[in-house]
Amino acid sequence: MEKEQQILNSEISQLALSENFKVQSKKMGFKLVKEICEVPPEVLMGNPGFTYGWLGELADFLNNMQLLHLLQAMPGKIAYRSC
Repeated sequence: MEKEQQILNSEISQLALSENFKVQSKKMGFKLVKEICEVPPEVLMGNPGFTYGWLGELADFLNNMQLLHLLQAMPGKIAYRSC
């Protein structure tokens, strides 16, 4: 849990992520990993700076830290709508 909190509260600029990821995150208004994880997936994907490459890099980073679950929608929130 301590590792999770440390990563969530880390400034994106200080993490081992690409310079492009850091620039895109800043353009989207994200300074901390926690801020990204708090945004519902449908809102995140609607952000003008969002790309699947950016999301893939974040997912790879969190997966390597064994924290990929942080990208899951928060309980009680709908991640997508079915037709």
